[in-house]
Amino acid sequence: MPLLVVPGLMPVHRREDGALHLDDKFISGMSEYAARFPGEVVALTSQGPAPATPVPNMRYVSPDEIPFHVQTSGLDPDALSALSADVALLPLLPWFAPHLGGARRTVYVAEHSAQSRYAMEAVASTGRIARARLRLGFLRWGRAMHRLAARGDGLQCNGWTAWNAFSGAHRRAMRYYDNRVTSEVLTQSASREEAASSTLRLAFSGRLLAIKGPADAVRVAERVRGEGHDVSLTIFGVGPEEQALRALAGPATTFAGSLDFRTEWVDMVPDLIDVMVLPHPQGDPSGTYLESMGVGVPVLGYANSHWRHLAEESGGGWAAPVGDVDSLASAIRALVDDRSSVARARAQGLAFMRTHTMEADFDARVDHLVWSCTPESLAVDDGQWAWIQIMLEPFARRARSFLTTPVLDRLDRPAPGGPDRVTQLLLRAEHQRTLRAGEPLPGFAGAGFKAFSQADEDGILWYVFSLIGETTRPVSLDLDGVDYWIWDALTAIQPRVVILEYQDILGPDDSLTVPYADAFNAYDHPTTDGLPNFAGASLRAFTELGARKGYRLVGTNRYG
Repeated sequence: MPLLVVPGLMPVHRREDGALHLDDKFISGMSEYAARFPGEVVALTSQGPAPATPVPNMRYVSPDEIPFHVQTSGLDPDALSALSADVALLPLLPWFAPHLGGARRTVYVAEHSAQSRYAMEAVASTGRIARARLRLGFLRWGRAMHRLAARGDGLQCNGWTAWNAFSGAHRRAMRYYDNRVTSEVLTQSASREEAASSTLRLAFSGRLLAIKGPADAVRVAERVRGEGHDVSLTIFGVGPEEQALRALAGPATTFAGSLDFRTEWVDMVPDLIDVMVLPHPQGDPSGTYLESMGVGVPVLGYANSHWRHLAEESGGGWAAPVGDVDSLASAIRALVDDRSSVARARAQGLAFMRTHTMEADFDARVDHLVWSCTPESLAVDDGQWAWIQIMLEPFARRARSFLTTPVLDRLDRPAPGGPDRVTQLLLRAEHQRTLRAGEPLPGFAGAGFKAFSQADEDGILWYVFSLIGETTRPVSLDLDGVDYWIWDALTAIQPRVVILEYQDILGPDDSLTVPYADAFNAYDHPTTDGLPNFAGASLRAFTELGARKGYRLVGTNRYG
């Protein structure tokens, strides 16, 4: 029987009687997988302590009450490997990189981009230097996650932010919208008559966190009401910003606290609210966008990397420039005078949600999981060679899994082991597939440098292959960096002529090269007139390396 493993990021306490302390939303999601996956479903997590006090939306359940198994042996790679799973559905996060290869197939789930992660952290960050460091860190994070996504067997992107950031990394990528709107809720909402009200009733719903932008919702509502427009604002939710929000709030704003989604929210919101105001400054794939549209309440939000695309795709609301409270206020004033726009957006949002209910999206996700496990998903364009790819896939998986672990750390040597010939052949095959598909070849800036290993050279090799394929024509290598180590690692092609830039200031007699470093940057070292000194290798070093690779020096000049 096929086995699907889904990690649970929250530790789970198991009582002496075997009962498990689980989150209601987690139970709901895992039950949806279990209802659809044609086999066994296991939640892999770690053992946690007993809760000191009752936790909202969490409860103890007997293993017999839930349609999936919970394994509390830990979240480390060995725990996953021990299950011998057919497919693992893993978050696209750095600490799950070592898990690649622990199941026969690995499908990653992406929710954020580097920019959205930065935007979330930058809300609480002060100072230009701190923000610059954050931006650089998340830029590196985004590149690493793009490479990790490429190594999996499939990719599921929750919303537009992740889709735009990572879908290009994998040809078996899909976009979905995580939400809790069932077909039953949608049917009830579509049949519900709009409640007439002279007041334009606004709401904010979600955790009261700065990254969700509730303060802007309060400010805009109070401003528009202060101008004499008949509007109100209801805040649904609790969180650390509540006291600050109460201090901002005036007569236009009331606080309704936290509501149970299934028994309270889906009935109260469509009865009491005309427009949901969600001024999220960052592009998290919040389910509240979908859930609001699913109960017939259109959304006014900031045009972040998720909502600006979702608003256009669905027609279920409006998008204002991020951080522009004036534009939010203008939109609300217009809606006060034009209720037909609200009705139109309501109808379009409900129509969009007919194909994106919780059931529909879980159907699509599990279908994608199953398809990612089948040989058909691996087939190349030329059918007669498909069986060859299917046979080679386990070996390619083993190679990719091996290279996922940091090469330098495992082998404990200063120079990179580099992508072996198998990996380079995989890069060649990817180059050929890209050409056949008519897809654009990468430029140097977008090549990425760790697509198959933890050593930077393999991304450069991908760039080289994108330029020359399997050519025997001359190849020029000039990187102003670890050029020596790149040429040393390049084994899958044998160009007849190699053109190199050597470091002339090292002289012709000594065999010298800069040491290998994962993040080597010549401009981190002293320069002369803006040109790097600490880069490349000497003429003798390149000549000796070339001799080992079967080349001889045929000519040079004194300047490198």
